[in-house]
Amino acid sequence: MRTLKRAARRARAGLTLLELAIAAVIVAMMFGAVAITVLRADGAYREAELGAEVERDSERALERVAREFMDAARTSVTLTPAAPLQGTSISYRRATGWGGGALQLSPTRRIRFELDAAELADGLDNDGDGLADEGRVVLATDVIGGGTQAVLVTGVAALTQGELDNGADDNGDGRIDEPGFFAEFDAATSTLFLSLTLATRADDGRVVTRAARLSVRIRNG
Repeated sequence: MRTLKRAARRARAGLTLLELAIAAVIVAMMFGAVAITVLRADGAYREAELGAEVERDSERALERVAREFMDAARTSVTLTPAAPLQGTSISYRRATGWGGGALQLSPTRRIRFELDAAELADGLDNDGDGLADEGRVVLATDVIGGGTQAVLVTGVAALTQGELDNGADDNGDGRIDEPGFFAEFDAATSTLFLSLTLATRADDGRVVTRAARLSVRIRNG
């Protein structure tokens, strides 16, 4: 009888240890699931925060570009390539005043997209910064006379937000494979439409892009 009682106690003890082991595994799995959820939420928050920062940067940069055209003469605005393609280079002359009864214009200026120095237009990350074919927007103050050049904004994406290099309208805006910086000019309304997409790399390696769009009514000339 005593032997049977001792065996029963050992069985109950063994069962309790097994239950503890199972409970420990379940608790560990629960903590793991919670940790994964927290990490994902933190990653999503950081990406959203970074996206908002990039969006602000793109808006400020595009406003700086747009200011260049506030005094432009509408008859001097030329886009390359020409419509219906999106122009990545904009040539123009600014009104500098009146003289002899005529509007006086500056030398021809140009704002255009250029690849970063170490990048090639090959869809690859040639300079190892996590971005492919990224570039900058550069201002030349005198195209013919060889004036100064200034970089207006860096970190410009190869393509606008939501676009892939696939010959399709991925973002549904009616354009195909539009670049990260481009302009369109409506001669009927003398309105220049500008678009700029900036890109940056998050800590987890994902590329975050945000686009800004702005229109400028050109009234001179």
